[in-house]
Amino acid sequence: MPERALLAVESTETVGEPIVNISIFLAFVVLTLYITFRASRNNKTA
Repeated sequence: MPERALLAVESTETVGEPIVNISIFLAFVVLTLYITFRASRNNKTA
């Protein structure tokens, strides 16, 4: 039973730094939007 208690304690901890995770996610979103707008601007058939 002590092993289960240890696993329960470990599962409540956060993974990494939330600020860093949010920053990376926002950078990914901005990069994706940039690529999408650039592709749509260069595409004359759409």
